[in-house]
Amino acid sequence: MISGDLIRTLNKTMTTTEIKRYLKILLIFSGVFFCSCQPKIKVGVQSTQQADGGWGYQILKDTSVYINQPYIPAVSGHQTFKSEEDAMKAGRLVLKKIVKRQNPAITIHELDSLDIQYTK
Repeated sequence: MISGDLIRTLNKTMTTTEIKRYLKILLIFSGVFFCSCQPKIKVGVQSTQQADGGWGYQILKDTSVYINQPYIPAVSGHQTFKSEEDAMKAGRLVLKKIVKRQNPAITIHELDSLDIQYTK
């Protein structure tokens, strides 16, 4: 059995370096625990086929629709994407912007750079 005098002696001999080391370890474990407890939000993009035969896209956040885009953004009129591939290219660009915390709007220049077909 350890006596109280021995415990007090051990506590007095802890150096500042050891105390800092234990505090760092405690902070690391606290950070790991805090991060692991945060809910993970799942985001994604999916294509949607429209009644007129064109394509659109949806940005999903967990299981909910965050953005529903049935028409090509930035162009006049209600033009749908000509192909599922075009819709997915635009949707992936929007998702990338959202993840980077940028404005998710798409410009004509971006549509052209993605080689998305639309009527000008």
